[in-house]
Amino acid sequence: MSAGASTEPVLRGGAQQAPAYEGGVADRATGEIRILKDRCGTCVLNPAATAIPLGPGRRQEFVNKARAEENGYVVCHNTYGDEVPPGTRKAICRGFVKAYGLPPIMLMVLAMGNGHLVEVPDPMAAKQQPEEMQDWYRHWLATGEVECADCGTTVRCENLETLPDHRCTERQRARRIRS
Repeated sequence: MSAGASTEPVLRGGAQQAPAYEGGVADRATGEIRILKDRCGTCVLNPAATAIPLGPGRRQEFVNKARAEENGYVVCHNTYGDEVPPGTRKAICRGFVKAYGLPPIMLMVLAMGNGHLVEVPDPMAAKQQPEEMQDWYRHWLATGEVECADCGTTVRCENLETLPDHRCTERQRARRIRS
């Protein structure tokens, strides 16, 4: 999607261009190619009701346009624009990659060892959560630690979908026995 209030996607090579380097989703100096770690909750490629609403046929139109370009991709709308946190850098839309894969040029760069994927967390996820949840989310972003809601143990985790094994059930069972 383009910057500002518009909900039009940014398509590499399309009328609204997101260059591969110099402010795009990749860094020539480090070889970093940024991709959103998980599909954001408002992804236009998400069939859920939380997807950003687009006009009739618009979703298919921008997907077709991105796929028509040999190395086309979609930039995640949560990684640019006026409302994203300062310092946020553009990343490829995870929903697009899940559906259509990485562009051939990026696959080639990765295969040659000239680049590497960097999965970045959704910078807008904290804004989309209730205020009381934003503090623990910011803490997780800064430290990689989160408190298990079931047992209260603080654990290190790479994502918020699953926690690593930390003997949660054993702790809960022990508490019930002591009670």
